[in-house]
Amino acid sequence: MSVASKVLSKSLVSSAEREHEADSDWEIVVCVQAGEVAAFDQLVLRYRERVFGLIYNMTSNREDAADLTQDSFIKAFQSITRFQGQSSFFTWLYRIAVNSTLSHLRKSQLRTFFSFEKITEDDKTTELLAQLTDKDGADREVYVRELPEKLTRRCQN
Repeated sequence: MSVASKVLSKSLVSSAEREHEADSDWEIVVCVQAGEVAAFDQLVLRYRERVFGLIYNMTSNREDAADLTQDSFIKAFQSITRFQGQSSFFTWLYRIAVNSTLSHLRKSQLRTFFSFEKITEDDKTTELLAQLTDKDGADREVYVRELPEKLTRRCQN
């Protein structure tokens, strides 16, 4: 058997398997849409690892991937009545997962955390921290008023 025929036969098997999977998914979706809520568990069990892997590859964070996987299935369940079968269920779920993850990543980029642990111990930083913690210092009040604005500006850059 040639390499080309092996590849062709493998793609045909995968295609047939996927077609069967899509038919099976559609039957489950119809049951869920008819009110058999427990049937959705079958879809979760079938696709949770694939969705988790997809999201983990996008976030590189296990906790975020687990949370976003759960959120994706919740959104899919809440919107199941709108699923019309124009694509496979997994394609629809995939788009929900990708969109949720992209939204999460955009929000995460807006939130930059300031850590006092990452402050380098140079003379300027040490002097500023000393002035901020000096309760009797004349400049303390000015620094305390400016600090929120400066931190906000720094976090947005």
